[in-house]
Amino acid sequence: MDSDHEELAEFDTSFKLKPRSKFHTLSIPQTEADAALSASSQSGIVVFPCGAGKTALFVRAAMRKYNVLVLSYESQGVLQVADVVLEETDVGKDLLCCYTAEKRTEPNRLSCFMVATYSMFAGSAQKQSNHTRTVSEFVFYQTQWDLVVCDECQHAPADTFREVIEKLRPNAKRILGFTGTLCRSQLGPGIEERIRRGELTRDEATERHFDFIGPVLFRRSCADLEATGDIAKLHLRRIETPAISHEAYFCRAHALTEGVTRLYLAAMHPCKLRALWNILHMHQSRGDQGMIFVDHLVHAAVLKNMLGKRCEVLAGADMEDMARSTSAIGNRELVKKFNAGELDVIIASPVGESSLDTYSERFRFIIVFDAHGGAAAASQRLGRAARTSRVHHDVADVERSRLIERQRQLQKVGFYYELVSPLTEEYTAADKRREQFEAEGYQIPTIKHADFESTMRECASEAQPFPYADVDSQIRLLHRVLTHQDRQAAETAGRKAAKGVRDGHRDAINAVKKREQDCPSPLFKERHARQQKRLKEERKAVQAKASEERAKAIVEHQTPEEARRVFDLLLLSEERLATLGLVY
Repeated sequence: MDSDHEELAEFDTSFKLKPRSKFHTLSIPQTEADAALSASSQSGIVVFPCGAGKTALFVRAAMRKYNVLVLSYESQGVLQVADVVLEETDVGKDLLCCYTAEKRTEPNRLSCFMVATYSMFAGSAQKQSNHTRTVSEFVFYQTQWDLVVCDECQHAPADTFREVIEKLRPNAKRILGFTGTLCRSQLGPGIEERIRRGELTRDEATERHFDFIGPVLFRRSCADLEATGDIAKLHLRRIETPAISHEAYFCRAHALTEGVTRLYLAAMHPCKLRALWNILHMHQSRGDQGMIFVDHLVHAAVLKNMLGKRCEVLAGADMEDMARSTSAIGNRELVKKFNAGELDVIIASPVGESSLDTYSERFRFIIVFDAHGGAAAASQRLGRAARTSRVHHDVADVERSRLIERQRQLQKVGFYYELVSPLTEEYTAADKRREQFEAEGYQIPTIKHADFESTMRECASEAQPFPYADVDSQIRLLHRVLTHQDRQAAETAGRKAAKGVRDGHRDAINAVKKREQDCPSPLFKERHARQQKRLKEERKAVQAKASEERAKAIVEHQTPEEARRVFDLLLLSEERLATLGLVY
């Protein structure tokens, strides 16, 4: 392979930045990190906060190379990196290979810039398609990689991902991991006890956990970069949202349920929804955009219904109540709309925690609504709002202090809110996240519900009426949450019913079109053409009918036994539910 590179060098086919690429100009921290990476060819890890420009670092590290592999955690990240590579470098589409479950292009076997998910090459070869097995042979055994980039490498210690990296090592000249937060919830057996005994620090234990990639070559914390204005100045708040007395339905239902339904109820109750409603209206009155993070799709569906048209959901699976499938390509389009200012809010499932290029200057707040996630997820979420506009050097910046002063003057201010229900599983998870925030240099004070309500009273009075203020709407919400587990079958039936309506209309159009094509008579040909036109004009009505059939199938689903038991204990009779259009 080295002799191949010598032949290629004669034609200078190595990858280069375009002359006008923005990656020629780096911030001070990026310059320091770039210098650290250029100082040696050692494998290792770069810890660089989200929003500070990790992509520029690994794209620059990939220049003057012939074969580069970038591994990303999710398809969304693959598409994002591919877009950047095409925009900022001379890597053409003939040399760029994207390899995900949704998009698979052929690798160039002479010189290749490949971007793929870890999972595409993980696991047993017997479970792979013939094509993926062929590409895996190319990746693991037939190519000497000048550089392997492990993006979002906090995920790399997972057994299947680590196996991929270990298999790449023999044919990789250099492996670089990039992450905004080098942490794992599990560091190995006995490690937590050793940390408690003071035998090693958490940082030392973490670095040992990742040493299969290499040592930490460069590290900057969020607090470091916030102090110099290189990322946004972030204010963190934890807000207590108890399921208080007038919402006793939710308090009692939480005590009467278990498992995932109990988790749903801890997160989805009117007090928490009201807090979110008030925060949203406060920020939207200022013209701010934001993101809401949820762990469960049932919450995303309810929030989407509550927030309306200028809000969309970023997810990695079929979304209930939305009659659409999400994909990495679809999610990328939603992010583009958000950056263009066409959306006020994105509701994100965990797929939005990493590899999400949100650069709108109006993006100024994060709300963690369904707060069960761990420390690594928290840092990733925090980083979504961390990007601030780049301040470039000018002739007046004789000293670094002058540039830092200008950066601070133009530094974006952002807000991060966690809505946490006391006496639930959320509170324990929130305490664990606090440790990670403090390690990053942040404090996250807790605001009691009464204090929050007092602070927000003036903003709330100017907001639109809260949709779940009355008892009837709260019962509907409770019914929605309690019956979630059984709704998937109803959703499937609903989608099938809607598809049947649409397919019948499409088949009718195709039949008339064929009759028109096959008809020898000009008179009848024209008649068929008019009929086809009329059918096409009926598309909106057909779509409305399909939506009606879908909704009907969902409404008619049977309520699960556990939910009926809870309704009985809450004295919500079949007759009471029927008056609200709900099935017992």
